[in-house]
Amino acid sequence: MSTVNFDVAQTLDITCVKGDTFSLDLTIKDSSGTAIDITNYVFYTQIFDGSKLIISTTDSRGAGSQSISEGNIVVTKNADQTTNKGKFNISISSTVMSVISAKGYRYEVQMSTTGDATGVDTTILRGVFVVNQDLVQPPAR
Repeated sequence: MSTVNFDVAQTLDITCVKGDTFSLDLTIKDSSGTAIDITNYVFYTQIFDGSKLIISTTDSRGAGSQSISEGNIVVTKNADQTTNKGKFNISISSTVMSVISAKGYRYEVQMSTTGDATGVDTTILRGVFVVNQDLVQPPAR
């Protein structure tokens, strides 16, 4: 019996601190380890509490029922994809991180070739997203 595995997602477990700015720099590479030009790709990032979506990028599909408003995860591609191929950043502001409960979640990062229903969507990264309680509460802003 033959099998085929289309699951190319890498697992990366993340631990961060409630109320701190979250910022993760990543580089997309092909199967030979060469960074690829991501100019025409769109990225979606979602964090789940069980099966409930709690926070996502603005471009997430079906995100209307999340408990923290849509668009609070920001994905920024490096504008110079000639010398910085494949580089992008995922960030969440300290203000948003301060309203996320300290506990464990699941997350995923997907990339789409077009960003709409005609594109090819691929989950590229997933894992556990742990938010630890901050020892000192920051002053009110």
